[in-house]
Amino acid sequence: MALYHDRFGEFRQALHAELHGDQDYLNLVHAVQASPAFLAGRPLDPAEFAHLLPDEKLELARARLRDYVQSNAAQLGMYLVPSSKVMAQMREAEAQPVVTR
Repeated sequence: MALYHDRFGEFRQALHAELHGDQDYLNLVHAVQASPAFLAGRPLDPAEFAHLLPDEKLELARARLRDYVQSNAAQLGMYLVPSSKVMAQMREAEAQPVVTR
């Protein structure tokens, strides 16, 4: 899970800058842009494209993501994960009928 907040844009820009000009990365970008899902404006499945990058480039992206999450770990308490216990409790509470007197 990537921690999305106001610094996520910086993370994306830094990773793009690091890989910009790399032929494997450019091939990936072109494959994504030519995919039927992208052209139709549908969500993309990253697993469909991961095989296009060599293992060392995938590991680089993973390492940068780990660094980003570790650097922003203090922010984790401010975000709710849809599969978390807290979210399940919130859904259960919403499903309960409201009793008014």
